[in-house]
Amino acid sequence: MNSEQEFYICPFCFFASETNAPCHDRTMIRYPGFPAGDSRLKPAMAESGDIKTRMPRWMLHVQA
Repeated sequence: MNSEQEFYICPFCFFASETNAPCHDRTMIRYPGFPAGDSRLKPAMAESGDIKTRMPRWMLHVQA
């Protein structure tokens, strides 16, 4: 899959699709397609270097 290609992901089962369709009666989250190495693809880190969450930054800022 092209790393810059947009896709949608189910927040419940992580099923990915090229189209936005309900999955598990939930709205899928849109991944806008960031270039490889973009800081939004990395997990949130504390100043000490500890990982705050394994979720990539782009997913943390999704509007519900």
